[in-house]
Amino acid sequence: MRCILMLLLVLPLCGCTAAPPIGAAETPAVTASPAATTPMPPAPLDESLAMLYLLAASTWQDIYDENYTLSFDVISGTMTEENTALKTKTVYRISVDDGKLFVWAEESGERKQLPFTLEDEVLTIDYGDPLGVITYAVAGKMP
Repeated sequence: MRCILMLLLVLPLCGCTAAPPIGAAETPAVTASPAATTPMPPAPLDESLAMLYLLAASTWQDIYDENYTLSFDVISGTMTEENTALKTKTVYRISVDDGKLFVWAEESGERKQLPFTLEDEVLTIDYGDPLGVITYAVAGKMP
């Protein structure tokens, strides 16, 4: 509170007041250009962000191993791989772009680019060698 009072006392001394300078009324008003006043159309939702929201809407379960699940968190930008039978959990920083999942494991520093598809509540991720393509379904809705 004291700082605010001090600022209020000091600002008029240095000419930093909210009052217009002398002769300001004589200067012509600045007019906005037509381009500046034309409202911009709303930008479409970024497809990458929309895809990340779709991934985060469910927990994904490996269709061949029900102990293995994936979950996504939009806010923290992470993907969590969990194997409940082995009690292992790995968290990756992720981004999604153009049908690819970019993952980075903080512990190992490992970075991967994983092609994926999401159709009809089925997520397929191509992990490359040696795992290959793994198919996930929404947990509790196994095919």
